[in-house]
Amino acid sequence: MLAQSHNRGWQAVANGTDLGEPVLIDGYANGWWLPPGAETTVELRWTPQRLVDAALALSVAFAALTVALAWKGRRYEPPSPAETAEATERTPALPQLIWPFAEPQQDPQANRPSPKAIGAAALATAATAALTLPQWPTWLPLAALLAAIIAISLHWPRAGALPLVAAAISLATAATWIIISQHRFRHPPDFAWPQRFEEVNILGMLTILLIAATYIQESATSRQGRQTHTRNRRRT
Repeated sequence: MLAQSHNRGWQAVANGTDLGEPVLIDGYANGWWLPPGAETTVELRWTPQRLVDAALALSVAFAALTVALAWKGRRYEPPSPAETAEATERTPALPQLIWPFAEPQQDPQANRPSPKAIGAAALATAATAALTLPQWPTWLPLAALLAAIIAISLHWPRAGALPLVAAAISLATAATWIIISQHRFRHPPDFAWPQRFEEVNILGMLTILLIAATYIQESATSRQGRQTHTRNRRRT
């Protein structure tokens, strides 16, 4: 008998032989039938730990890869005067960084991606949400919302900062909810404290996804900008 909550993740091996799934003991514990005979050595294993260990090893590997890429970096090459002037023209005005619907200083059509690129970015955003969010009744409307936000921000350059603004609003809403709930109910600061706010967990996930979606947005915009720059150079 193992006095832990009954779970099929527990595995018992007696002298190299798997004893099969545990049976329910006393309404909560795990039990296995031992083979008759002489003294038996039983090894208990929590099998889901294998996946956790693999995920930890993968995280360490990606962290090492990130450090290596950051360390290697790019060889710095001073920009030419023409490239410096072009970068200055593409720099957005300060109000556009604060408010997504500010009037851009440059031609709003200059770096607008093609309809196919906008659709691909929206689908990529929706797929990321589908793989990250919980069950489908939750992720389906939020995936559609994220795809719409990215499509609007790419199609309408004045709304370029819309994903980050939406992320800030989502995070502020969750933080406000937590502060009010903590003030009203005085939740004790124990290990279960984060579970007191499961109602706004989805807002935290939405904030992370919106920030991640800006990478897709910037990738589509930068690619279009490079293509436009290449065509202009060929014409000249």
